[in-house]
Amino acid sequence: MGRGIVEAGNHRVSTIWFLELYKLPKNGAGLAAKQMRRLPLPPMDDNDEAPTESADNSAPQDALPAAAVQYGVVLEGAEPFKFNENVNPTWRGQVLLNDGSIARAFIKDIPLRELANEVLAAAIGLRLGLPIPTPIVARAAKADLPATNIRLQDTEDHIVFASTAMPAGPVLQMIRDASDSLLPEIMSRVTKWDGLGTLYGFDTWIANIDRHRGNFLFGSADEVWLIDHGYSFTGPGWTPSDLRPEVSYTNRLADWVTPYLTQARKSELVVQAAGAPATISQPTLGGIVRANSVDRLLGNDLPALISFLRERVPYVPKQSTDALGLLI
Repeated sequence: MGRGIVEAGNHRVSTIWFLELYKLPKNGAGLAAKQMRRLPLPPMDDNDEAPTESADNSAPQDALPAAAVQYGVVLEGAEPFKFNENVNPTWRGQVLLNDGSIARAFIKDIPLRELANEVLAAAIGLRLGLPIPTPIVARAAKADLPATNIRLQDTEDHIVFASTAMPAGPVLQMIRDASDSLLPEIMSRVTKWDGLGTLYGFDTWIANIDRHRGNFLFGSADEVWLIDHGYSFTGPGWTPSDLRPEVSYTNRLADWVTPYLTQARKSELVVQAAGAPATISQPTLGGIVRANSVDRLLGNDLPALISFLRERVPYVPKQSTDALGLLI
């Protein structure tokens, strides 16, 4: 299989890391699991875009975290999915993963930078112990999915983002379907969730400006799932000049969760939020980037993002305090 080039707007990124690492077939229909064979990551060549700095995103090989992202190919039969006026074209379908298993997934056709945001934010969140569905980078044949954003040069195939489908529904839908009298009960489930403090810190740290009620899901027995991280790192189309660590970016939890928190609960959550970023060391952060191939997706913009995350850590306690409506 030849070396591919991703064309995404003005960006051209070599996909040798994707195509040769997993030897993805062109079409998912009728494939046997044995066709998906894991191979060693090939070295970058002169055609690959690489970060100009290595100190910020390097990590000892033995410290490399396990990859959060999986790779696969979209199978035929995906159906369009629409909820809450979702911005990007979305489908519900099946993806054949590189380990030979088949996952039910939500599949989104999104630009390259937004895809990188999804992968890195999910990997960081999972490292923090947050419940985020497995992120998947998948190849989609035109016959199986009419994607348009990230095309593989000299083919009609595209790369898309997917995440495993969970048996859960968004808080937004629960509120819409319930009577007004049930709203306090629904929000009580949110405010009592054990991971809420970490979520405040996580969203503050990665500058996720889109944690609305449609991106917070409840399953059975108060099981929580967090989705849609394409608007992290200040937004889906960020450039290095947008990444200002001292800026207090919008934390939407302040709009729909904070008003339902008691003062005592806020005091508990702020401690968890303030300490969340410190649980990931700089070498570990670099390892997360490498293990999930984010360095290959972001190229020369990666050092700016790593610096942003590193330099933003001291600002997380104060900004989380503000999002929780507490006075210092």
